Amino acid sequence: QASDEASCETDITHEPGIDVTKSCPESVPFGEDISYTITVENTGNEALEGVTVDDTLLGDITGEFDFDFANPFPVGGLATANVAYSPGADEDPVTNTVTATGTGADSGVEASDEASCTTDVLHPAIGIVKDGPALVHREDTITYVFEVTNPGELELFDVELTDPRCDLGTIQLVDNGDGSSGLAVGEVWHYTCTHLVTDADPDPIPNTGTVRGDTNEGEGGQEVTDSDDHVVDLIHPGIDIVKTVSEDTVPVGTTVTYTYVVTNTGDTT
Repeated sequence: QASDEASCETDITHEPGIDVTKSCPESVPFGEDISYTITVENTGNEALEGVTVDDTLLGDITGEFDFDFANPFPVGGLATANVAYSPGADEDPVTNTVTATGTGADSGVEASDEASCTTDVLHPAIGIVKDGPALVHREDTITYVFEVTNPGELELFDVELTDPRCDLGTIQLVDNGDGSSGLAVGEVWHYTCTHLVTDADPDPIPNTGTVRGDTNEGEGGQEVTDSDDHVVDLIHPGIDIVKTVSEDTVPVGTTVTYTYVVTNTGDTT
């Protein structure tokens, strides 16, 4: 009987790999959180150790995943995290980047990947322009006109115009654009109101109209307001005439001369 054997050893090359993806909404109304979904995958041929995930807005979010990265992350492994961020008033658009890093358990080589996404923060706004006559008299009826616009990025509801100078019940919506209950982006509504000038009114007559709207119909949402003023000059026209004669007493047949002095005693031409 004869016997023999031989052996050889081959080192398997390990290449670590990691992939991260991130999703976020294209837009959110201001005041609402941005929700992110982040997925990490081991795309290499060896387990990864010491995996960390860092977000430029939220910092270290490693502990937010549905896999405990304190353990080796296996080949083909998937881990997902759902996180949220509340943007500030001056953050628009919001762009952030997430970076996932891990070290190959066998090779000791580091693998890293990053992903970014951008969300547009939609800001609501409302505008009002008020106009009316420049001059009135006491006992005149003033007609004020208002132009209400939506210069923002969200449709507005429950739009309401108030003006303390408008007589009770005279505020009227005379044109609401497309006829719907919401003030669409870029849409223009027109209002009017009247005021009877009385002795109680100051001179000049100042007043301010205010409009409000909300991003939700009914309760909730974000309220926006704007105001505009208009000043009416209260004028008091007056005229005076003085007549004189050249001679108080004259014989019959004498020509006398009359003189008239007309004066504007008011405060307007």
